[in-house]
Parts: sequence; C-alpha cells; structure tokens
Amino acid sequence: MSSVNLQSLVIDNEATSRNRLKQAMMAFPLFGKSIQSFSFADAQSRMIELEHVDVVFISDKFDGHERSKFIDDLKKVERSQDAAFVLITSSKNSGNLAESFLNGADGVLSEPFSADNLKEITQLAEAVKKQRERVRAELGIQLLVKEIVAQVNNVASVAGSGMDPTRQLSKLKEFSDELDKLEPELQTKYLMMVSEEFEKAPPTAAPKLKEAYKGISDRVKRRLEKKLTKN
Repeated sequence: MSSVNLQSLVIDNEATSRNRLKQAMMAFPLFGKSIQSFSFADAQSRMIELEHVDVVFISDKFDGHERSKFIDDLKKVERSQDAAFVLITSSKNSGNLAESFLNGADGVLSEPFSADNLKEITQLAEAVKKQRERVRAELGIQLLVKEIVAQVNNVASVAGSGMDPTRQLSKLKEFSDELDKLEPELQTKYLMMVSEEFEKAPPTAAPKLKEAYKGISDRVKRRLEKKLTKN
C-alpha cells in the first residue's frame, strides 16, 4: 500500500454524501483513486477498477447484517483483504458504534469531514494492513512448523528402518530454508511454536527389528516327531 496513494471504495446510497467525502479526499494529498458506489453489488462489480483497495468507506444507512456480510466477502478477496473498513456516520447517528465494530468495521468517520480525521483514517489503514499481514505470516508459520515436525519424524522413521533418508533430509532442508526469509520477530515466534509442537508430538515408535531365525519351534518339532513315529 503506497502511503501517498490510498485507493478507496465509497459505498453510500445518497449521492450528496458520496460527493462530500469525494471532495474531502481530493483535498487531502494521501488519497488517490476512488470508486463511488450506491450499493454493495455495484461496489463489488466495480472494484476491479482499482489495483488494490486500501480503504472501504461504508455508509451507516445500510442494514447492519448486509454491511457485515459485505465486509466478510471483501476480506476473502485478495485485492481488498488488507483494506480498512470505515463506517461513515453523521454525528446524530453515531450512537451505536459498538455494533459497528462487531459487524467488522475497523474505524468510524463522522461528518463533517476534516483533514485531521482523514489523516487518522490513513494511519488506521496502514495499521490494519500491517496487522493482517502479520496474522497471515503467523498462520503460515504454524503450517510450516507442522510440516517440519512431520518431516523430522519421517527422517527418524526411515533412518531407523535402515533405509537411506537422503530424500527426506532434502525435503526437511527445503522447509528449514523458509525460516531465513522470516523477520527476526517472526523467527522468535517460530522457535516458540516449534518447541510447543515437539512437546505435544507423540514419540516416534522405534522400528521393529527382525529376530534372527532360531530354527523350528518346539510345537512344530513335536508334531513332526509324532508324525515320524506313526510312520
């Protein structure tokens, strides 16, 4: 997300409200291209006109359930997954802000719009993007940890069976090389996760070794002797 070119969606079913916000953003240098929409369906169809979506402004005039579903849908789309969702509200309608946040909003922008509250929105957008990127990174680490633990057990199992674990070790190295790409803070997170995962993992069963052949059993021997005696 460029800090000097925030691309945005504005969804408001009143043209005058949309235009007021549009004029305010045009006067603020950190906002770039903006798509003005009158409905959620229109916004979703026109979103492809933006390279990425940094901020989504949604009027509080829309039904809360529909607004929540729209936000959930956009968070699943790569183009808008890191967007900050901001509820546009007039001062007289700003009473139920708690419900707005429960419905997925990241912030609130109240009229009349000013340079100060638009600046706060740019800061919010940057913070939301970083937070969501971090969540995705931590989920990726969790999957990586599980893969590494499974591969370590695989190496031990193959080696314990007397076979060559070269292929399994090569795969383990591939997983481990991914750690070099992590930021130091995330590497620390990885070490904590992998320690917990190894503590939870059940011990790998030792391979069963084939016993040396000791000849026929006593039971078989007795049956053979009995048979020979009859003959």
